[in-house]
Amino acid sequence: MPPTIDRLLLNDIWLDQPHAPSKLQSDLDVPALLETTLDVVEKIATLRSRAAKVSIIREIRTYIYDIVIFARNHRFVVGGIPTFVLEDFIQFVQVYATINGYDYVIPEMVKLAAYKLLPLRIKMLKDPYNEPSMFYGSDPELVKQIVDKMDTRIIVEDILNRVQPPV
Repeated sequence: MPPTIDRLLLNDIWLDQPHAPSKLQSDLDVPALLETTLDVVEKIATLRSRAAKVSIIREIRTYIYDIVIFARNHRFVVGGIPTFVLEDFIQFVQVYATINGYDYVIPEMVKLAAYKLLPLRIKMLKDPYNEPSMFYGSDPELVKQIVDKMDTRIIVEDILNRVQPPV
């Protein structure tokens, strides 16, 4: 009876190792590793508490809401954008402000959040016949060319160009 592939792999790979085993860590290194892990966890907890204290003024919140509303209603976005994106935006800008040493959010941080978050949530229009201007007599071939060249980055730039940041 010929050997099975499992038996060959077991013998060749697992049992016949060409090198001698070596110690990766000694027992003395475990407390040091544990201390560094606890330090990292403590730093993360500190950053989270600091991020929650970052203030977002009403104008910045309105700017975030406007960006999400424009993204939901964009002609090349299908099905809108989920409502939890608002919370993602707020958390992103708070954490970004904390990492960069700010206690407040500025419009540039919101723009960065839009460039990072919106492409992950935008579902692009694929069928040119579902594009809204087709209902008003647009040329299907021209609409197809536009849809083929459209990208999430272009949509985000279009949204940010249409929404006025607070002064």
